[in-house]
Amino acid sequence: MTNLFLLLPWILFGNTAAPDPSCSCNDMGPFLTVSNNAPVIALVKVNRFLTTKQMNIGEGETAIPLSMEVEIVDIYKGSEERKRVTVWGDNGILCRPYLTSFTKEEFFVIALSKVGTGRGHGDEKLTDYFINGCGTYWLKTDKAIKLATGRISESKNEMTLGELKERVGKSEWETESPKDQLNFRTRF
Repeated sequence: MTNLFLLLPWILFGNTAAPDPSCSCNDMGPFLTVSNNAPVIALVKVNRFLTTKQMNIGEGETAIPLSMEVEIVDIYKGSEERKRVTVWGDNGILCRPYLTSFTKEEFFVIALSKVGTGRGHGDEKLTDYFINGCGTYWLKTDKAIKLATGRISESKNEMTLGELKERVGKSEWETESPKDQLNFRTRF
């Protein structure tokens, strides 16, 4: 029952998949805030899941995807020459989202970080990426209507892909309208 209470905020507030309860990171904020630190931000299509791990979830074991191949559709920030890259999620001990939050053939805007030599999966390569789980580092995308949804900023939960691409890399203050800036100032 205690684990349910630890996971309740993520269940209630959607898109931010719960990292493992042993993860001790704080929510670093919405997409436009946290993505500033990511070296690559891209619109991607999930092609397939590459590796899985059997994990005890609820009543029995379930195969949880650990890595996925994504196709880069558009780069919003940074550079990546490859058309397809490997992205790693949580393995049960990392502060990353479980890749069960992603669906094959669907599109997402993701703030990607390069894997390092720290706590990761044994099969990670230095050319691979991971998604941080301590904030909103990805947004679900409806490519047909060119709309991203999720916790984009303190005041926006949806935005056109064109507007999002334009705002990526700027501070949240720079991306807010004058009315939102006034509301922001009165909140603090």
